[in-house]
Amino acid sequence: MKIGIVGSGISGLGAAYFLKSRYGHEVDVFEKNDYAGGHTNTIEV
Repeated sequence: MKIGIVGSGISGLGAAYFLKSRYGHEVDVFEKNDYAGGHTNTIEV
């Protein structure tokens, strides 16, 4: 099964990993930013 996930935050990446590793689904993750992680990204202060 082909699955598309919108957003690469912790939930999106976790869902993608689970669906791929447990069920072998073909998963594509779509993200509007140029980095993964959503609000969990790291920034320099």
